[in-house]
Amino acid sequence: MILRVDFKDAKVRRGLELMEGRRKSLVRVFRKLRPVLRDELRAAADGQSSPEGSWPRRARSTEDKVEKRASTHTFTRKHKKPKIGPRRVETSTRKMTGLLGKLPETVATRTRGGMFAALIGESKIEWAGVHNAGGVVGRGSVIPARPFVFLSPAFKQRAAIDISKFVAEGWRKA
Repeated sequence: MILRVDFKDAKVRRGLELMEGRRKSLVRVFRKLRPVLRDELRAAADGQSSPEGSWPRRARSTEDKVEKRASTHTFTRKHKKPKIGPRRVETSTRKMTGLLGKLPETVATRTRGGMFAALIGESKIEWAGVHNAGGVVGRGSVIPARPFVFLSPAFKQRAAIDISKFVAEGWRKA
């Protein structure tokens, strides 16, 4: 006795192919998540906290230096020379804001496509890592960790939902 079973799996294969294609194009989802991550990181820096808790305070000597430097720190911006008239130059005095000054504003979020799509949050300043993770710098000064580049549990949950919906959309289109 021979039992023959015919199974038409063309739609299943097509659904899996579409899901695989959408997995490879996650950069579209990551572009939507970028502003969410950037805003969350800046809000955490303003609140001087991270998922691990509140940041340690600055040393009193550092507070004194920051106050002194902030009152004399000038920022000059030169504009392109117009076709007519002189070049415009703006000069302003800025106070450092927040525990890490302007450092959290240097965080860039970008996306990378290809086989391994990624959403990347990183500081544009190479020495910023010591502020994020803590460590010893200069002449033995110890800087405590003040994480300002991280993925919060709430962001991870939102990203998982958005990615799942995006990939599953391929199945629905089959």
